[in-house]
Amino acid sequence: MNSGFIMLLVFLFISSCSKTNNKTSTSTIKKNNTDTSTIPTTPTSPTTGETGCNSSGVQKYEIETQDYYRFNDVITFGMNSEDIVYTTAEDPLIKNNPSILSADKRFKVRVLAKESPGKVSDSALVGISPAMIQKYQNTEDPETNIRKDICRLTAVPYSKLSLTVRLRTAEGGNYVQHTFEEVPVGGCSDPYNFDIRSLTGGSATPRIEVVNAKWDYACQVFGNPCPMDNVWIKYCYKFSLQVSTDLTYDFPN
Repeated sequence: MNSGFIMLLVFLFISSCSKTNNKTSTSTIKKNNTDTSTIPTTPTSPTTGETGCNSSGVQKYEIETQDYYRFNDVITFGMNSEDIVYTTAEDPLIKNNPSILSADKRFKVRVLAKESPGKVSDSALVGISPAMIQKYQNTEDPETNIRKDICRLTAVPYSKLSLTVRLRTAEGGNYVQHTFEEVPVGGCSDPYNFDIRSLTGGSATPRIEVVNAKWDYACQVFGNPCPMDNVWIKYCYKFSLQVSTDLTYDFPN
């Protein structure tokens, strides 16, 4: 065998080894069966998500299997400051599946303020006990001494809401609370992480309650009290809640 042929075989063997050793671990993702892109197979840091009040959440750990919860809009009305204007114990969406609120460490809540719904029927009210509705249907307006039905008044153009949100043990005992101050209509508050362990010392499945609702409408109309005052008795307003727990994606930064 001549020396030239041997040198050719050696060159081909070295070239083949070099190509094998230079391979990288990538996966190919097809997009709409047209263009392709490659990503490393090893996990990278999570995306930060979009900004905004309804943007997608951020997955930080494998245990998080779905996006954070976005509850239905809540329509309720002005009550005395310590009366419960909303509770998940009376919200059919959560009442029939309370385990979605189970948490061990993280229990973040965000409030979204919505425009006044104006005149609505009782059937549109969400998360209010029948006894509470009955209580206010049978009372007179303290300012006019005239009996008015709930939510039968023209929409009020408030521009901000303040809401106190409580987490209470399912048995109705201890609670922790936080007031979300001056949330603009069409916007949302910063998320607040409740100390869930202070309720039971460990994991818990709490109920959410909202009390002490305030708006800026009195300040707009009368210039006092400002900046916020209790929502007037029987006047309707609207908000929604978002919740992130240990098992859901977190809110984006």
